[in-house]
Amino acid sequence: ASVLPSETQVLDAFLSHLLDELIERSEVQTVRKDAEIAIGLALRQRPNFNALSTLWNDISPQLLAAGDNVGEAENIIRAILDSREQKKVHFRNLGKRIVSANMRILIFSQSQRVIQTLQGVTSTVQRTCDLIIAECRPKSPYPYEDAAAICRELSDTDYSINVCPDVVAIDLLATRQIDKIIM
Repeated sequence: ASVLPSETQVLDAFLSHLLDELIERSEVQTVRKDAEIAIGLALRQRPNFNALSTLWNDISPQLLAAGDNVGEAENIIRAILDSREQKKVHFRNLGKRIVSANMRILIFSQSQRVIQTLQGVTSTVQRTCDLIIAECRPKSPYPYEDAAAICRELSDTDYSINVCPDVVAIDLLATRQIDKIIM
């Protein structure tokens, strides 16, 4: 079974595709209408994607106000993409501040922001840390689907990675064997 993309992955892909469509079609309002349909379809499949809805509610009026000015519409989308790129830098820097040597860290949920945070930690610190990745069963249609995706994303890091059922993660928390939870 294929792993469903995280909300951050969907947002990034949507914005990139939206920009590509504006450039390719040189038209704003039909692209905006098509994007609105796509957002509706995506939200029917993943109604918990609140950030997607929020993003669209912010972008749609801006594109409407841009009228037929493709350059203005492109600039709107580029500014949002640039802002999102800066967030990646922020999360990588956050990792350096919140993860210390010899930590046992529980990860629950497939999240690009969590991945970015963990990737920002220096290799020296990564080598001393244990990541415990919970099954994330409530968030994925198949057992261990999200956990497997997280492991793939972190395969080029130096963390010691362990995967466990959700019930084991709860026990580790109850017995105070976890130093930090990142989700």
